[in-house]
Amino acid sequence: MLNFNPMKKIFVASIVILIFVVGCTQTGIEMPAHKEISAQELKKLIDNKDNEDFFFADVHIPEQKHIPKTDVVIAYNEIEKNKDKFPEDKDAKIVLYCLGGGMGVEAAKSLQELGYTDVSNLTQGTMAWTEAGYSLEQ
Repeated sequence: MLNFNPMKKIFVASIVILIFVVGCTQTGIEMPAHKEISAQELKKLIDNKDNEDFFFADVHIPEQKHIPKTDVVIAYNEIEKNKDKFPEDKDAKIVLYCLGGGMGVEAAKSLQELGYTDVSNLTQGTMAWTEAGYSLEQ
């Protein structure tokens, strides 16, 4: 039986993690670069929108009822065609949502490919929003 001291355990664990990260990037497995935001975190942002500016987009198709203070509705698969509707500043804070979260993830990837650096997606979309007791508007 091998008897590793604590430093060797840390070293071996570090090597395993490094191999995993390098392996993922070399094999095309993507590690998410966007942030996920909860309904509660989003509610705080919306309530303080005058204090912390962010661009807020509904990317769900077909169009659905929206979370209050949504800036724009753009289909998740038409981000590239509508890139002129997003902020010019590539470091601007952008928050995306859809019905369940998946379209938001795809839209976030598209925005990151366009060079945006601060992109967040509402985890589980409007389903999480309404489940938390918050309302939607037409």
